[in-house]
Amino acid sequence: LGKHGLPALTCHKLTPDNTISFLGLNIALLSGHRFYVSQPGYITALVANFPPANGKSIRKRESPLPSDFSTRKVEEDDNVLLGETSKSMYLKWVQTLAWTTRSRPDMCCAVAHKQTNCANPRVIDILDLEHMVGYLASTPNKGIVIDIDEWKLTLFVDVAWATHWDRKSHTGGVVTIGSKRLVPVIWRSGKQQVVAASS
Repeated sequence: LGKHGLPALTCHKLTPDNTISFLGLNIALLSGHRFYVSQPGYITALVANFPPANGKSIRKRESPLPSDFSTRKVEEDDNVLLGETSKSMYLKWVQTLAWTTRSRPDMCCAVAHKQTNCANPRVIDILDLEHMVGYLASTPNKGIVIDIDEWKLTLFVDVAWATHWDRKSHTGGVVTIGSKRLVPVIWRSGKQQVVAASS
């Protein structure tokens, strides 16, 4: 590498005093051979760079989406399709938020819902993105503690019936390891492909 003018490769050892960061993910070694995976730097930068719709600062939120998300009535002004410039910004921020799901299962359903609207995003979708960023602003250090007490796999699955604008349902699932301390290892959330007549 040196003869091509490139810096020498370095290897970092994960210790309690040395957190390792790679592609926005932080991995920290905790006491008792536990690990903590989070994205505080990435999330802080995301919150700082997100342009709020009203030009004001981002309001901190307690959940990734509004509590009435699946039952709310969308006002006529908020149901308008975005113009090309706003649509381009929407696509950029949906994908930026998607990266947070690498260490944040709590963001998975919200991001999946917003990804389904990429073809025809509306004003309400931008407002939902702002809500998601407000949630991240209030929880930038949230992550996953890897502390396995038993090598037992458990699968949790749930379905929400007809939560999308086209009446399609939404499915989510998580695979965990452990018995008392459940550690999420795989999680998915997505829109179903067909309209179901009932749940």
